Amino acid sequence: MTAEELLETTRLGETSKVQFKLKFDNQEKIAAEMIAFANSRGGILLFGVEDKTGRIEGLDYKAIQSTSSRVSTIAVELCKPLVHILTEVVKAPTEAGNRYVLVVYVDEGAGKPYKDLNGAIWIKQGADKRRLTENVEIVRLYQQGGMMFAEEAEVFETVIDDLDERLFAAYFRKEFGRSYKEMGMTYERALQAKRILRNGRITLAGLLYFGIEPQTIRPAFTVKTISYLGNDAGGENYRSKPDDLKGTIPEIFKQTMMFLTSNLKHLQHGRGFNTVGELEIPRIVLEEVVQNALLHRDYFKNAPIRVMIFDNRVEIVSPGKLPNSLTVADLGYGNPVIRNNQIVAFGIHTMPFSGLGTGLKRAMNLFPDIQFINDVEGERFIVIMPRNEDVEGEYVTTQVNEYSSRLEEMIKRAGSQNIATPQVSSENKQATPHVRDKNKQVKGKNAHITPHVSSENEQVTTQVSSKNEQITTQVSSKNEQVTTQVNVVTTQVNNLLLKMQEEALGKKELMLLLNLRNTHYFKTDFLRPALKAGLIEMTQPDSPRSPTQKYRLTALGRKLKGSSKP
Repeated sequence: MTAEELLETTRLGETSKVQFKLKFDNQEKIAAEMIAFANSRGGILLFGVEDKTGRIEGLDYKAIQSTSSRVSTIAVELCKPLVHILTEVVKAPTEAGNRYVLVVYVDEGAGKPYKDLNGAIWIKQGADKRRLTENVEIVRLYQQGGMMFAEEAEVFETVIDDLDERLFAAYFRKEFGRSYKEMGMTYERALQAKRILRNGRITLAGLLYFGIEPQTIRPAFTVKTISYLGNDAGGENYRSKPDDLKGTIPEIFKQTMMFLTSNLKHLQHGRGFNTVGELEIPRIVLEEVVQNALLHRDYFKNAPIRVMIFDNRVEIVSPGKLPNSLTVADLGYGNPVIRNNQIVAFGIHTMPFSGLGTGLKRAMNLFPDIQFINDVEGERFIVIMPRNEDVEGEYVTTQVNEYSSRLEEMIKRAGSQNIATPQVSSENKQATPHVRDKNKQVKGKNAHITPHVSSENEQVTTQVSSKNEQITTQVSSKNEQVTTQVNVVTTQVNNLLLKMQEEALGKKELMLLLNLRNTHYFKTDFLRPALKAGLIEMTQPDSPRSPTQKYRLTALGRKLKGSSKP
């Protein structure tokens, strides 16, 4: 430390990394200060500086020698384990002449937690220190010292039945190329071998990857998402605010990606009008930062991950600062410091994993404007990805084409006459609408909807008669009689089709895209009518109640979704 640096430090006052001492007074207090630095981020003690004012009084030669010797003794004998220190003397010019200050450097310790002779654990709290008494905080110090890991802890009151055996079996086969039965193992023995089951209880890593409903046991381990209108996190106006994202880590990853891609703009960049543009933030970048949040967050902190979209940026906030001595500068070099070894190991076989320590480096290369903030005091890690508010783009999942707009208009007109979703008779395919609220059959004219099949064109067309509101749907086919029920034209089913993607999706994922919270409403008004109409199908039709059930578009559903002409 130079004289100029010393003067600047004393002018700024005491902080969580700087402590002033006019002279050596009480060895127990000095030991507590050194222990607090070692258990936190390290720091310096300045002897010869008045702690209230920062005025440099200095020490004479005898006081320097005595203080240096006594501090060294404290580091070895009063701190358990011993604390490593370095000392130096700095000459500082003052109005009263040159003064000498003893500087004691205390590094952040690698053997946390450090204690005094009475077993007390001290940490820094701003410019002060405090004694740790909470078990959770003490456990986290053990974690930082590499002596304990949250993911390996047994989750109280869990049993083997809380795991989805099919999920684990699929993972095991993917990792080893054979099932555990083919390797001569029982289900329970395989779980023990993968350190998922210990003493009859499930470990946290096992619960988060293979649990049937992990959040019923650990409710805080979710992702909270919101897309704001504007740039203020305190604003009350937002585009989208789904329920907390829940499930296993791979399921939450997929749901988070769907939220981001649904609420970020797609840019054409010279592409054709009818083609889906590129995301304003590259998808690979989003995958890397979301994975990083899920795999490397601090699971000793009982808090959710937060994903916030603003007009000018995207923020992802993970509980926990960077582990050990890792810094933001280190991220650009791909130096892996792994907090959750088991969770990361599972991620290699279940996520689009790019390699240990290279994910954020890859994101930085593909998106140079990305920012990382290691909030040490708040114990959180923040990723900020800037957005261009002025760029024009499309929100793909909320875009409604001309066909669906006219379809919705017809539905509104039918609704104004108290006509509910029609049902098609099996004999002549003629629809007989019913009134929802009164359950009465509507009779007379203006009450029939007739689907027809056209073998000449490849488009779905809808014709509306101004006199009798007859709706005629033509569907292309090759000599096939289409017996589609007319409830395909409800607003709910139409919206479901628009949200469906090429890949199969689960109920939670579809509800997220539709911004729905009520599961019963989703099943009765969206899912079941679409299944009944043959527009979507199950990926596991023989196991309709399977927890891994997903849904995909049928050929008819793809034609209806893809049609853009009335």
